[in-house]
Amino acid sequence: YKSDLSGWKYGESSKITAAEEGVSKEFNGLETESGKRRKILDDALARQQLRASVSLLVDRHSSLHSSLVEWANEKTGYLEKTEVAQSIADGKIALQLLEAYGRDRGVKETQSQGLKFLGKQITSAQHKSEYSEWKYEQASTVENKQSEVDSRLVKMQDLGVGKKRVLEEN
Repeated sequence: YKSDLSGWKYGESSKITAAEEGVSKEFNGLETESGKRRKILDDALARQQLRASVSLLVDRHSSLHSSLVEWANEKTGYLEKTEVAQSIADGKIALQLLEAYGRDRGVKETQSQGLKFLGKQITSAQHKSEYSEWKYEQASTVENKQSEVDSRLVKMQDLGVGKKRVLEEN
């Protein structure tokens, strides 16, 4: 402080300067530490976003699997049933129904490929960084569902061939 009549100066200004420098160093240290923690938090966010994305894929995979299994159960019953044609017209109708099943089967085989595609996305998704890693832990469940659908389609193919042979013989 200084005026025409008086003036004053704090005698220990070096203490204030040292305190200010200490605070400045602490803020710099906080900034450095904040940057490190930010990297860890960004990594955790990326990992959780991948988990959420994979969770949605798993839900879609499970839904598609359920749909295909339900269809396979229904159509396996149809294929295992032996129709006896009482007339040529009945035989033609039975063959047309079998052809319709074949077209429907083509659609379901395409959906089965979609199931495999989803499964590949699920099982190949992974997060790996210097801070953490993550991979879907139930990959075998996904693969088992796909194998189940594949084996049902193979079984149904055999049943369809047998049914067609029987219908054509009648």
